[in-house]
Amino acid sequence: MDPLSEPLPAVTDRHEYASELLGRAGTGIPVSGIISYCSSFALAKECIRQLVAAGHPHAALIAFNPIAATADDIADAYNSARNMLGGTSIEPSMIALSLRHPAQARAVFEQELRGLAATTLRDRGIPEDFVSVSAEASARMYVDWLTFLLVAYGDDAPDQAPWRTLYVSSSDHVGTQPVRAEIDAHLEVACGSADLLRVERSRRAVLSFLRRASCDTR
Repeated sequence: MDPLSEPLPAVTDRHEYASELLGRAGTGIPVSGIISYCSSFALAKECIRQLVAAGHPHAALIAFNPIAATADDIADAYNSARNMLGGTSIEPSMIALSLRHPAQARAVFEQELRGLAATTLRDRGIPEDFVSVSAEASARMYVDWLTFLLVAYGDDAPDQAPWRTLYVSSSDHVGTQPVRAEIDAHLEVACGSADLLRVERSRRAVLSFLRRASCDTR
């Protein structure tokens, strides 16, 4: 099963979210590494932590342009979803306060977005028999993204990671700088962020790093 197939995990605890994704991939499959991009960095670290603990000691983490998900990111995503579904924006500071309790925040986001979608559908004359299912489908992609951001929000990086990490950044990257204890190598590629995953230098660097990590004895 594709770990990223729908429905995506509906939990906001990072450990549980990562565990569910890895469980979908099945057990007993050799894993060379995990590649993260932008705000998936924190989640990828939890995935690699679980893989190493489960008996994949040579699994490596490749972090492309890592950034930390912020309260502003979540507020922007929620307000954007509200606007797309016919609602109005909420004061970002109020959304930020709700992040102290991520599971409750997700439940509120889901309820509000479904409600907005249902209201919009009714206003468009959609028969009531179809409103509930259609509202859920309309809200789902926004809720999935918000759930991911809640999972990625904050960071609890270990002082010394028991796996190898390659940090790959584009020349225009201004996001999170992994702490020195977390990384084994840093490659800056002379390209914009939109091309970072496409350029040949990135591909060669990843393959070379994974080969070295597979021989690691630490």
